[in-house]
Amino acid sequence: MGEESIVIQRDPVRDCEQYKGKIDFYYGLRQFFLSGAIFAVLGLLSVASLIANPEGTGRITLKSIAAVTCLYICYRYFRKAVISRRERMNAFMSGKLVKGTVVGHRRSFLSWHSGGEYVIAVQVTTEGGKILEKSVSSPSRRFHEQYSLQTEVDVLLDPSTGAMFIPAEVGISASFK
Repeated sequence: MGEESIVIQRDPVRDCEQYKGKIDFYYGLRQFFLSGAIFAVLGLLSVASLIANPEGTGRITLKSIAAVTCLYICYRYFRKAVISRRERMNAFMSGKLVKGTVVGHRRSFLSWHSGGEYVIAVQVTTEGGKILEKSVSSPSRRFHEQYSLQTEVDVLLDPSTGAMFIPAEVGISASFK
């Protein structure tokens, strides 16, 4: 999904259905579902192997540990994706428009393809003086150029939970009206 410009309502409460097809709230989170599904299959295969051929105490222990570990990792990946999407949605629907500052650049390595993502860190200071920070990544080589250090970016901040929605995290550029 390339950077496309979308006009977003400035004042809360925003209706997500109005932006359906324009904003993909799962953007960047599908990798967690894929990884979770892979570990679920590995865990279930370990359980099936344990049930089908439970020979020896050592093998039972090893298969049990493999099954529990894989299913726990699966749970963590699914939980991360669901919580991240929920935070995005809450911040988008009821977030107040504030200015954030890009305070860091880095690259992250991705094990499922030979390359990495470009990551920026965006920092927001709340009305109470609390500093919140969120990392946003993109596969685009131009991401660091678009969001250079100390650049101000628009952020939708949900003051009750501290959740932030940054348009760049879903691959869009937005204007607020």
